[in-house]
Amino acid sequence: PTQPAKPSEPTQPAVDSASQQMKQFAQRINSLGTPAASRYNANTAEQTFALYNEYQTLSAEKKNKLDNSAKQSLINWYKLVQIHCCGEKGDSVYYAVSGRTLTIFGKGRIANCFKKIDEAKGTKQVKRRAYNKYSSSIQNVIVREGISYIGNGAFAYMGKLKKVEVQGTGTSFGIGAFFKNGKLSKVILKDGGKGRTIAFAAFAKCTALKSIRIPNG
Repeated sequence: PTQPAKPSEPTQPAVDSASQQMKQFAQRINSLGTPAASRYNANTAEQTFALYNEYQTLSAEKKNKLDNSAKQSLINWYKLVQIHCCGEKGDSVYYAVSGRTLTIFGKGRIANCFKKIDEAKGTKQVKRRAYNKYSSSIQNVIVREGISYIGNGAFAYMGKLKKVEVQGTGTSFGIGAFFKNGKLSKVILKDGGKGRTIAFAAFAKCTALKSIRIPNG
């Protein structure tokens, strides 16, 4: 006898990969929490910068599939980042302070504070520095990869600064970039510094700094 035909399996709906990707992207945004100045630190700032740049590369289709609340949250977080700009005009360079550590991140050049060193003016030369209100308490400076130039006097006259880490392989130093930091005793430069230049008096009057290893490149 003829066997009765088996009922067909229900068709599974096709997975919308773009929607799934945007759901995961929204979760990453939401993990930052509610945008607020009190939550702004090196961690949230750098994550925001990375997420925003990733968002800029998305197709229009994917952007439309991103949850509106997550999208607005990202925009508001990025506004906080932009408030902390410390780069030359047109460059995407920002800062964040966590405890006694100042982190500079983004892409481009840290702004110059002066054209030449004038010791008679002292700290007045750097009073317009974006992060200057933290200068008397900062002990560590981290300059992330992506920063191509540390401006003239960018970290000068920081009385408690002890350690500097420059993670970019080709980051150059402007005039008096770290001038007169008497407690600075450790500078870490990444190997492979092709094209790096170190301008006049970049580390002048850093009396605790006995030597700097300049990497090959």
